[in-house]
Amino acid sequence: MTNSFKFDAVIIGGGIAGLFILDRLIAEGYSVILLEKNSIGNGQTLASQGMVHSGIKYGLDGSNPEISKLLVDVSRRWTEFFSGSARPDLSSSAIHSAKQYLWTKNVLLDKMALKAVPMLMNKGARKLPENDQPAAFKICGYNSDVYEINETVMDVKSVCNYFFQKYFSSIYRGTADHFQLGDDGSIRSIRCGNLTIEAGAFLISSGAGNESFGDVFKLQNIAQRRPLRQFMLRGKLPLLYGHCVSSQPKPLFSITSHPYSDETIWYLGGNVAEPVDGKDSYQTPSEIFKLLLKVFPGVKAMIGGWSTYTIDRAEAKTAEGRLPNEPTLMPHGNLALCWPTKLVYAPVLADKASEFMKKLEMPSSQKMPQQLPLPKPDLGKYPWEVTDWQPFEKEIF
Repeated sequence: MTNSFKFDAVIIGGGIAGLFILDRLIAEGYSVILLEKNSIGNGQTLASQGMVHSGIKYGLDGSNPEISKLLVDVSRRWTEFFSGSARPDLSSSAIHSAKQYLWTKNVLLDKMALKAVPMLMNKGARKLPENDQPAAFKICGYNSDVYEINETVMDVKSVCNYFFQKYFSSIYRGTADHFQLGDDGSIRSIRCGNLTIEAGAFLISSGAGNESFGDVFKLQNIAQRRPLRQFMLRGKLPLLYGHCVSSQPKPLFSITSHPYSDETIWYLGGNVAEPVDGKDSYQTPSEIFKLLLKVFPGVKAMIGGWSTYTIDRAEAKTAEGRLPNEPTLMPHGNLALCWPTKLVYAPVLADKASEFMKKLEMPSSQKMPQQLPLPKPDLGKYPWEVTDWQPFEKEIF
């Protein structure tokens, strides 16, 4: 049995970025494989809330106009994916909700911020009459304005599984152990166990793992990590998707809902997931519960347990350590380090990967990739599927 294999491109990292790049390069006729050392979607991808938004929440205060502008186009593209009118055809993937909602803590400054929404009506936002508000708001005891926006919430695992099943023969579990360089400094091959894998291009989309690949090539100060701690509730909760708008640039909290066993998970991001006073300091569970109940007083009786999930958002380095304005592809010879920045930017990163291949002037082989004697990874799990749940103690208040 041969231990040497050759491809047009090798992708390392099986998150949403690697999967979109795989789809694009295969569509363009390249012989491509993807290596994932853990599970498909593991880490940042399946820790995402799955919200496809057009930048409304970034545009409320005008603080991120570049991000808001890019997200408008990206949102349109995802709509086409889910309708099946553009590649990749994600019409078979599960959608949690075709709408998202904006609400407020019902204090004066926050209500003023929410009133900025009518200026964004061209992005599909509309104020709902009280009788048209989703039942979740009444059930949870909310009694103020609600805006509806035409923005999808996807089932992220379902999207990952689409790519995993479609390209199962091109996806493997394995780790790149060693790089062999050519005389021109380009990568000739990698070692994966006892296999030698040659390729014309190597695209690294392994999140925080990108840093170790940068170290191999002495690429300094290329990445940053921004810590995040998502908050989770479980219980007999109503389905709700959207953002609690405030006078701050970020929402006070964003909620997505996920059926789990015979309960519903509320998965909270936004400001409550950000550090308060440094890298490791977050709002306490008590503070988050109290904030939540100011907005939704009726939810107290529905909560059965809570937990948290901490992860670093790995991104390309920015001058001030802020969120990059777009996805990043950093070329170094025939190596490309790839960061999507946000899950919804994955198709834009795939565009950049396509351009990278063209700049290498390497024609596609139009061949089916060879099969490797490597195992297949599993599909990853959501944070709430692997966490240790804590009982909800009403005495905490």
